[in-house]
Amino acid sequence: CAIRDVKEAAVKRSSSSNSSNTIAAAGAAASCSSSGAVAVTAAVTVTAEEAASPAELSAAADAALKYLLLYVDVDQLYKVALGLYDLSLAFMVISHSQKDPGEYLAELTSLGSQPNEQLRRHAIDMSLGRYDKALDNLMAAGPSHFDAALELAKDKGLLRSLVALTQQQHRQQQQQLANNKDAANI
Repeated sequence: CAIRDVKEAAVKRSSSSNSSNTIAAAGAAASCSSSGAVAVTAAVTVTAEEAASPAELSAAADAALKYLLLYVDVDQLYKVALGLYDLSLAFMVISHSQKDPGEYLAELTSLGSQPNEQLRRHAIDMSLGRYDKALDNLMAAGPSHFDAALELAKDKGLLRSLVALTQQQHRQQQQQLANNKDAANI
């Protein structure tokens, strides 16, 4: 089974009927079963006083994650966390699972040591097989990575996407030059 979509993962501030603020930490994912798609939602409500302490909010998130792991395959949830580019969330998923964290630790360490955010996102997208996004992030990393982007586009049949990205970047550069010229004339 595979997770089809991440519906919502957020910390929301809401008001209850007695006007006390609460913070709800919610995570949602969909997984498939033999009878069809099943939505799984885990929610934990913490009062405003408890939320003032990061440890309490972390405990609520831990409880929500443990509940979610009962219904969703840990590998799929890990891939979703990586797809959000949140390495700490991916580590949290693995640390709460029954799997050996050592399997994933090398990958997370390698991704975390990457100083360039765009190249980190590129590496994540490549590992998840999201080649369009990987190409976008590689092009966003700068012109020094164009050869790698060209190779990726050739290998994965993304030459049209590469041309479109190149044209878009060219238009943006021309717009920036025009804006700088206008600012210099003022």
